[in-house]
Amino acid sequence: MHAQVGLVEHEPEVPDFPDDREHLITIEVDETPRQIRPGEWLVSKLKANLGIDPGRVLAEITAKGLVDLADTARIHVREGERFITHARSGSSS
Repeated sequence: MHAQVGLVEHEPEVPDFPDDREHLITIEVDETPRQIRPGEWLVSKLKANLGIDPGRVLAEITAKGLVDLADTARIHVREGERFITHARSGSSS
């Protein structure tokens, strides 16, 4: 038996577009109902699937306020969740 070198950590498979229309949920993005596949999403892929400009921030609306989601974060999306998009904040040089 030998050790394998250069293995990449396994990431869950997250399809770009759901094929199974029977298992879609409704979420709200910028006050607009949208249907997507429930479950785990990489935020950048979720934004692409929803047609959100990659330069904008996706933020989840929670009971405690807005939570900005990093493009590299993984989130579990459930029925009825609400999100908004906004311009990235930052400084110019």
